[in-house]
Amino acid sequence: GSVGMALSGKDTGGSQFFITLSPQPHLEGGYTCFGRVISGMPVVERMTAGDRIIKAWIENDAPILDFRHF
Repeated sequence: GSVGMALSGKDTGGSQFFITLSPQPHLEGGYTCFGRVISGMPVVERMTAGDRIIKAWIENDAPILDFRHF
């Protein structure tokens, strides 16, 4: 459930992101993890390439976490 920005080269990190479903140690150091799914993982697990996310939000009072532990 960690959320990070997808990159495919210089200046490509503004429109795509990924949500991991398991630890991905090969991504460490190459991508920034900026969020975590806190509810709705069954929905995330059913997502497939090309699905559209219609709504998402960031809670201002969410605690700052060290995502390296997720």
